[in-house]
Amino acid sequence: MSFSYSAGVITQTGTDTNLSGLNGISGVTINVSGQNTATYKIYTLNSSTRLIINGTLTIDPEIEQLVIAKKPPTSTTDITYPCTVNGSLILGKQKTGNNNISYSSGVTLNFTGLGDVWWRDKSLSISSGGSFTMYGSTIRTGGSLIFNDGCSLLVEKGEIYNVHNSNIGIRFRESSGILRKLTFDGRQGSDIRISINDGIAEANLILKNAFYYTEVTPQSDILFTNYDVSLNINTTSISFEDFVQDNLVEINNASNRLNFVQSSSNGNRDGYCRVFRVFNVPITDLNNNPITYSYYGKDINNGNRVASSKSTFDDTADKIYSGINQTQNFQERILWEVFIGINSVAYVDDRTDQNDTIPIIFISYNESLKTYNPALIGLNTVTDPLKLEPDFLITEANRNIVDAYTELETPEKLYDRAKSYLISNFVGQSLYVTRSGNLINAGAYNVTIDATASSAFNITGNLITIKASTFTGDMVTTGIITLANGATFNGVRTDANGTVYPDQPISITNISAGSRMRIYNVTTGTETVNTVVAGTSYTSSYQEGTGYNDGDTVRVYLTKLGKKEWVGDVIDTSNGFSVLAAQVDDDVYVALGIDGSTITKFQADYPNNEVDLIIGSDWTMAELYAWWANNLTTEDGIRNFFGGITAIDQANFKINTSIVDLYLDNTTNASYKQTDNRRFFRDTGTGYPVRNPTTSGYGLDVVWRNTILIAQTQAGGTSDLSFVDVKRAVRQALSPKDKAVIIKKAR
Repeated sequence: MSFSYSAGVITQTGTDTNLSGLNGISGVTINVSGQNTATYKIYTLNSSTRLIINGTLTIDPEIEQLVIAKKPPTSTTDITYPCTVNGSLILGKQKTGNNNISYSSGVTLNFTGLGDVWWRDKSLSISSGGSFTMYGSTIRTGGSLIFNDGCSLLVEKGEIYNVHNSNIGIRFRESSGILRKLTFDGRQGSDIRISINDGIAEANLILKNAFYYTEVTPQSDILFTNYDVSLNINTTSISFEDFVQDNLVEINNASNRLNFVQSSSNGNRDGYCRVFRVFNVPITDLNNNPITYSYYGKDINNGNRVASSKSTFDDTADKIYSGINQTQNFQERILWEVFIGINSVAYVDDRTDQNDTIPIIFISYNESLKTYNPALIGLNTVTDPLKLEPDFLITEANRNIVDAYTELETPEKLYDRAKSYLISNFVGQSLYVTRSGNLINAGAYNVTIDATASSAFNITGNLITIKASTFTGDMVTTGIITLANGATFNGVRTDANGTVYPDQPISITNISAGSRMRIYNVTTGTETVNTVVAGTSYTSSYQEGTGYNDGDTVRVYLTKLGKKEWVGDVIDTSNGFSVLAAQVDDDVYVALGIDGSTITKFQADYPNNEVDLIIGSDWTMAELYAWWANNLTTEDGIRNFFGGITAIDQANFKINTSIVDLYLDNTTNASYKQTDNRRFFRDTGTGYPVRNPTTSGYGLDVVWRNTILIAQTQAGGTSDLSFVDVKRAVRQALSPKDKAVIIKKAR
């Protein structure tokens, strides 16, 4: 280490870890101060002595201080600095302990004897190739400091303190390095004029205490962080006086709204400044657990923004702040203010209420959407956690499982998958679909349910496509719901075309195979089905309101040769309807032994409720009944003649006039007669069951007046009858009154 003196200049070379090498050097006075006079020393250079550092010099403010006194220069041509660093100057020390880093405190450099104007007073100059480091010390000065082209600097923590009422200038030219935390304190009421050029990685500047005018004059881009203009300041002005074209100043975290003033004398300059608020916010659930989230915010230009006339910078467009599937803190620099030096223009954004907030929407898979309105004014980086409320509609908490779904056949699966898709494609939109129980609300989206879709969920424009063979649940949208490639919908769906109810089932069982079946809606008076059922059951479905409505009475008719007519009623419900048939054999038809499908003598005249004899021939009642039974198995027969005739037994056939007011008619060209002794009568008890006159005008003889008795043996047979059997039959046919008369006469 070495300090040498020559003609008023002390030159330092080599490496000095303290100022002890100044002992005995001409122009230096050494004093002790403080309680520990044995260790703390003040080295003072007189006003005629300068210091040039060519080596490496460290000054520890906890044991020493360097005081440099110099009279103000006599002219602007006097550019002599009392301290020039061509090598390396290190002020303070970095200390570690208990895993913490701390820095020295105290004054290292104290420039005295100055106090003219900022552009003439000189204190410290770091030359090109020189190095300047501060580890927590203070420089007291009444003159300007300059960091020249090509120097390097590192300020972890430091303070520059103005000790006079004069203005001082701090100029960082083409220097490079980092200003982690550098405080400029103008407590004497002076200006602090700061000129910062390119090469500074970050400029964390704290400007405070009674300075009223600050000139930030970069000659290329620079970033200020934690720009405090709120402490004891009469005005909060930053001048663009010396801004040159295409220069950008960025300020992080200002604690007050700034007032940027453009100098009229340099109106051709085009300074540009952005002011941001920095956010490093943990996003958690209510239990403080980190979550994966997406966010989106849009700062809209409402037409009040202007572009710089000269600068290449332009912040007039809408600002988008977004992130997809984030797993770290919410980290953003949100633009607060923009200033253009050419005409003192300042704009904020679309926040016309001037409340300095912007809405940011956050969403997480298991949490609900939340709108965050952070304050953009404030000195410090925002770090307070943001907690999102749980989304109780999520049914599968594991998002990986949801993303692996191959079909979305339920409202629960659809909601979960749509929510996951939203997280991965979030641009501030609301939920694609919402869910209330079993109901999906798709808003205004068109929805296609495709059984063969290439993916379980997709959105293209206003179309949501989901893959499902059968979707079970309800859905509503003001768009259109479409079923594609065989997909079915099991639920109520409402779209722009109206409401479509789910297919409701019809089940009719225990049918005798081959029966003719007719289904009739009694409430609406509408036949809905008339068909032959090949098997023993009939199943189908219908849409509510199409053929049936909940609460309707539905009647089912069944006919088959050899079986009696069967009819049953049922009430339609929201679950459709089902019927258990109970057909039984028609013993009369079987006993007559005639195949009704072979009888061609008769023809139905449904409009006139008649059965016409169409073949010129005598006929039997057995033939007529066999034909009637067969005709009931036809579509028109079951529709028009069902229940019209009841076979009381083999000899008596009743016309049920309240059901079918039936008559026989003769359309042939001759009169014909019934040749068997079987009664065919109307249930009214009177009236010939033949149209009068007949269509042809010829007669038609019918047995109709009296009940025909059928004699049977005691065992029930009709062969080998005895007188006793006939007597028994007569007595069975007599009324109690007639029986009494006969007994009386017999006596």
